Amino acid sequence: MSKTVFILGAGASIPYGYPSGPKLVSLILDSLDPNYLFKFSYKNKFPGSGNIMESEITQTFSDHGLYVKHGFSTNLIAEFSEALKNSNKDSIDSFLLERKSYYEIGKFAIANCILKCENPTEFQATNQNWLKYLWNKINQSRNDFISRDISFITFNYDRLLEYYFYTSLKYSFDMSDKEIMDALNSKQIIHLHGVVGLLPWQDQENGFDYNYTGSDINSVYNRVSKASKNIKIVYDRVEEADQNFDRTYDLLKDANRIYILGLGFHNLNLSRLKIQNLDKRIICSAFGLTKHECDLIESQYPMQLQLDKIGYDSLEFLRNYLTLK
Repeated sequence: MSKTVFILGAGASIPYGYPSGPKLVSLILDSLDPNYLFKFSYKNKFPGSGNIMESEITQTFSDHGLYVKHGFSTNLIAEFSEALKNSNKDSIDSFLLERKSYYEIGKFAIANCILKCENPTEFQATNQNWLKYLWNKINQSRNDFISRDISFITFNYDRLLEYYFYTSLKYSFDMSDKEIMDALNSKQIIHLHGVVGLLPWQDQENGFDYNYTGSDINSVYNRVSKASKNIKIVYDRVEEADQNFDRTYDLLKDANRIYILGLGFHNLNLSRLKIQNLDKRIICSAFGLTKHECDLIESQYPMQLQLDKIGYDSLEFLRNYLTLK
């Protein structure tokens, strides 16, 4: 069976409620504003009529309080906000490349804003559900999913892939938790920038559910604090990050087919993937890019990258280009 690798950028997660690069910057700036209030809901269990009942409670708090609780001074928060806003950067990663003094608060901000986007109902609401399309191509049976040699390389911090495939396996087949874990562990999912946390099936002690909930600001803070430690800025030359890029290159070298979805084609990202060293064609979605922009990107990697100039979104891109054998 052929080996297929998917490389994912922010655009691949947008249909599921996650932000683009510019939108993430906007969300971070909102979160730094002491006057900006965020509402979240959670289920509160209480005894009633002899049974345990649930009511939904909505709390409102300032994200600014999370930063203060973590130990960031109000001066630092204000300075970070002012610098990010006036940099006019459309990517928080690009901003942090040159402003290393803001690494820690930047990572905390990323974790906070990504976790707030976790919403399982987005999966059913989107009409661009490319994961559903892919899932139905690879799940004719549990063995079909396990035997497929499919890997995912993602620049995204979110836990979308892990949650989606776990949920789909759980409700598609009569499988024990261990069987589901084994099936998922048969697939490589590499987060090049780190990930905002583990799910309960990945780590019973430290994992937490895919949903932005909490009984109070302390429980929300604990999630964000824990998640921020897992964020890795791509420009950090740390051993673990380098190992992930090395693993990625090995996968790309051995792949029969490579597809890129939702990537911004930042030169540094492409060079660290060593795209220029590959002797194979990579089919890329290019939603939102002009023909001229596509031509410029292809001219830098003429032997490797083939961009879709029609402008398909991720779902339509797979419907028109995906081949699985």
